[in-house]
Amino acid sequence: MKIEVNIEKKYFFGIIGVLIILVALGFAAANWDTTKTLWHDAKDVKVNLNGVDYDLNQTVNEKVCLSDGTNCKNTANTAISPKNGSINFLAYEDGIDNIYIQGDRLWIVNLGYQKPTNIKVNGISWNPTWFGTISGFGTTSSVFLLDNGFPSSDFSASFRKINGRVYAGLTQSPNSSSGYLAIVNLNDEASGSADWYQFEINWTLTS
Repeated sequence: MKIEVNIEKKYFFGIIGVLIILVALGFAAANWDTTKTLWHDAKDVKVNLNGVDYDLNQTVNEKVCLSDGTNCKNTANTAISPKNGSINFLAYEDGIDNIYIQGDRLWIVNLGYQKPTNIKVNGISWNPTWFGTISGFGTTSSVFLLDNGFPSSDFSASFRKINGRVYAGLTQSPNSSSGYLAIVNLNDEASGSADWYQFEINWTLTS
C-alpha cells in the first residue's frame, strides 16, 4: 500500500524548524549541570537606590554598609547630650539686677538705677533690647539663647562669684521645686560708680 503525504513547501520548513528546536532543547536538558546555580555578572544587574540607578557591583562596593564596617556611617561623633555644662555671665553694673536662667534661656530684670552694659554671656557680647516695667518687677531684657543651658532633667548646680565689689549671689537654685529656674542677684547699689560683675554656674546631671 502506498501512502502519499502532500505538504506545501512553506509548511514543510515550519515543521523542520520545530523539530530542530525540540532536538536542541532535548540536548540542552540532557547536558544541563543541575549542581550549578544560574548567575549573572554583578555589573549586569541594576539596582535603584534612592532614585539613582547603580549596578550591583557598585552598590555593594560603595553604597551598602557591610559587616566589616566598610561604607558604614561613622557614628562615633554623633552628638550626645552633655552631662555637664557651664554658664558664665559678665556685665558692667551700676544698679540692681536679677539674672534669670531657665533651660536654654537667659534674661535680665533691672530692679533699679542703671541697666547693665558691656554684657557677655559665655564670652559672647550681648546688647539686649529692654522693655517697660512688667508687673512691678522692673525693666526686662530680651532673651539670650544659650548653647549649653540647663537640661530638662534632674541636675545639680553650683554658683561661683568671680568679680563684684558688693553683692553677687544665687538667690534661687534651679531644682524641681523652682521649675529649674535660677535667679542671680547683682547689687552695686552701695557704691558710687559702676564696676565689673561676673559669675559662673556649673551644672551636672544627676540621673
